[in-house]
Amino acid sequence: MASKPKPTPAEKLIKSKDRVRDLAEVFTAKREVDAMCDLIPTISQPHARLLEPSCGNGNFLAVILERRLTALDAKLFRRRSPLNPAAKPRKLTTARQIPLEIGILQVVSNLYGVDISPDNVSECKNRLLTHVQEFYQRNNRHTWQPNPVLWPAVKHILDHNIIHGNTLLQTPTCPKDQRIHLSNWAFTGTTAPLDSPAARFCQQVFNFADL
Repeated sequence: MASKPKPTPAEKLIKSKDRVRDLAEVFTAKREVDAMCDLIPTISQPHARLLEPSCGNGNFLAVILERRLTALDAKLFRRRSPLNPAAKPRKLTTARQIPLEIGILQVVSNLYGVDISPDNVSECKNRLLTHVQEFYQRNNRHTWQPNPVLWPAVKHILDHNIIHGNTLLQTPTCPKDQRIHLSNWAFTGTTAPLDSPAARFCQQVFNFADL
């Protein structure tokens, strides 16, 4: 009798019984994540801000990121169907490279996550970064080299958007050392140098309890 395939690390519902006891940590399976995301028509809109107050290692954020990147790709390249990673790549000009890179930064800048576990936060950030990098290479791996500032900019945004903290403690009287600070990223559009996508964003920091 064939054994059932083991879930991937990202699909495991628990890391350990101790973490369930200490952190009440139980992850959501991808099937349920997809079903819940399907209930929200605007979930794929790149400019809609979304906060996951207990993001774990990013099960929800990874799915939402994929949907928004797919929508971005469809908008820029007028694709009627999702990308096929096995398809033979077509030659593309670099005319859409900067719009794609700016679009990636906009998508990432509108996703937020908070978790009480530092290792979950680190895993989530690395997971989202890897996801974006794979999307970029899958789309244009045969002709384009990313702008040198693109991945540092994505990492910088993720470092400020995926936060270690406890959202249940965020009140006006919350101690300063436990406050969560979130960043709003405003697209300026014309800030020089024009070939640097990261230069087109400015950052505003807010207290979670004040939002």
